[in-house]
Amino acid sequence: ETAVTGDPPVAGRPVVLESCAYLGEDTCVLKTASAPRRKCAACKIVVHTSCIEQLDKINFRCKPTFREGGSRCLRDVSQHLMMNMLRHHWVHRRRQEGKCRQCGKSFQQKFFHSKEIVAISCSWCKQAFHNKVTCFQLHQIEEPCSLGAHAGVIVPPSWIIKVRKPQNSFKNSTRRKKRTSFKRRTSKKGTDESKWRPFMLKPLASPLMKPVLVFVNPKSGGNQGTKVLQMFMWILNPRQVFDLSQGGLREALELYRKVPNLRILACGGDGTVGWILSALDELGMTPHPPVAVLPLGTGNDLARTLNWGG
Repeated sequence: ETAVTGDPPVAGRPVVLESCAYLGEDTCVLKTASAPRRKCAACKIVVHTSCIEQLDKINFRCKPTFREGGSRCLRDVSQHLMMNMLRHHWVHRRRQEGKCRQCGKSFQQKFFHSKEIVAISCSWCKQAFHNKVTCFQLHQIEEPCSLGAHAGVIVPPSWIIKVRKPQNSFKNSTRRKKRTSFKRRTSKKGTDESKWRPFMLKPLASPLMKPVLVFVNPKSGGNQGTKVLQMFMWILNPRQVFDLSQGGLREALELYRKVPNLRILACGGDGTVGWILSALDELGMTPHPPVAVLPLGTGNDLARTLNWGG
């Protein structure tokens, strides 16, 4: 409900750097190694907790995970296609693994924190380029993103629409119908608010799209679930990855129940998997989405057999 486009899903992370890994010494406020830092699970930038506000000053926004809903429906086909086009989300990197997509050479690796920006990479498709004119050019900033190797399982941000909360029409209804009882008005208002959901989905049916809904119990497998949670938030759209310790299982299934070719991945122990399967049975989703299991937990027989978890 309070989500804002570009807000990063941050997580605490103990790292030892001379300054902010993303802001650098010039923009960093603290310039100390002992200050607490936060890491964005979606775009993997690391900044001091006190420096998060500085990101707005350098015009950096986290990759969009949804789009704002408008008051008018998109009737024009070209406009609809424009809304569903996703651009790259380019991020400066002072450290980057792999090779440049343009020249094919490896990125310079240093044991200590580099003060220079060595690479520019997209947090959606994971393409990376050297921070040089010969490798990365300005016209690439506005190019559409294909979402990379996992495009078929990623829920595009254009599918997820933030719905405006209905305004209180108590005064208006009083002016229109003075004879309407207070009890009837309040009951109607309560019904409207109970039906309201902060997000809705408008998927585009395609045989190539098989979105995966990921549910993770971060406490499973000797707390290995936390690493799994952050990994999937980096690979996929964070809004298709759910932390079961925060609840919201049924709400997530109801939100995605009409998505074509939906798949579900349950990451946890026996209890977690059973909880998800029970919720699916209660909702009676048709067709029933296939469920895969990533076993985590010391009490999970399958986890022990596959050497998963603690």
